[in-house]
Amino acid sequence: MRIIRRLLLKRMKVAPSLNSVCFRATGFSPQGEIEGARVWLSTEGDGIGLYFFPVRPDLPANAKSPGELRDRMAAVHGSETSALVQISLPQIDDCYTVQQIVKVPQEPHGLTYIGAIIIPFQEFSFVVKIQCHEHGMTGMREAALMAEGLSNGTMKVIERENEDPTIAGEWNPDDERYDSRFPDHPLSRVRRILTDVTASLQIDAAVKLRPRFPLPVDDSR
Repeated sequence: MRIIRRLLLKRMKVAPSLNSVCFRATGFSPQGEIEGARVWLSTEGDGIGLYFFPVRPDLPANAKSPGELRDRMAAVHGSETSALVQISLPQIDDCYTVQQIVKVPQEPHGLTYIGAIIIPFQEFSFVVKIQCHEHGMTGMREAALMAEGLSNGTMKVIERENEDPTIAGEWNPDDERYDSRFPDHPLSRVRRILTDVTASLQIDAAVKLRPRFPLPVDDSR
């Protein structure tokens, strides 16, 4: 037992770094380290970045449930500069993580979708970030789904005097069930890349011995 304890303590002294996390980056070319992040790029211009932050994770503390964590993180992105598309708490390689997608406006028009896998420990964290821009004619997914919803009656646009129009009914163009119909849309691309990275992501065994950041368990998964 003493030998095992000494080995465990020795492994816990291994300093975490970018080398502590690895994953498959299919279709991406390594670009080396840029401003402290390990970067991969695709021929379409999509990017993957692996980050290591040697400070306590900037996540809501003491969330009592996955729903509370989601609400508190959604409040951070509920502005004109960003919006939370989805968030989940998957377990990856025996570590509970936070996986999210946000969308931000890009200039002069269109949206950029950013997916992230946050792997939090008490005093540090790793983040895998996927960034996909909207190219060419923008808003095609939203326009097609709105035209379809207006045509089949599942949604309608309500106009009131001196107020901006509002949408009533079934209207969520970011829903994952539409990804197969719009495979080239940046949101669809982000989700594909997230799935690929998640399936192959591994965390160094010595790092997994470090104290974890407390996250509520997502019983829905």
